[in-house]
Amino acid sequence: MEQGDLPHRVISPQSKDDKDLTEWTQKAFPFGFSSIDWSRVPSHHCVEWASLEELVVAFRKMTESMNHAGLVVVMWGNALCPVLEMSLGDVRQIATQIFEEHETSTDVLFFSRSDRWLIEMHHEGTLCFGKPNLSGNERVRPSN
Repeated sequence: MEQGDLPHRVISPQSKDDKDLTEWTQKAFPFGFSSIDWSRVPSHHCVEWASLEELVVAFRKMTESMNHAGLVVVMWGNALCPVLEMSLGDVRQIATQIFEEHETSTDVLFFSRSDRWLIEMHHEGTLCFGKPNLSGNERVRPSN
């Protein structure tokens, strides 16, 4: 995938940063067998998609009112893929390429630890947005 001149950071698979990001998602959201169990996330919204075009439109609509300057992590379901960190505005700009990267055959997580949200694109045709189930001592803070 070409990010061109878009500012971004590549996080190597299996690096400390990659492991910290994975830990945050696992503590913040209830995972089932292969995806987040959205029925256990009180503040969530899911839509179905059947084509790449529908997926991109749904993603852009879902992120329309969010902070486009905020940093977002893009993490593919394949643990051997590098993780990207870039602004939400830039992610929206290259959303088609992100989803095409694996021809929508693997899941993709988009999340902001600072703004406290996550979007999961599941390869079986759902796109879900939710807020983490963290409070008090369970809160995982972003590392700087």
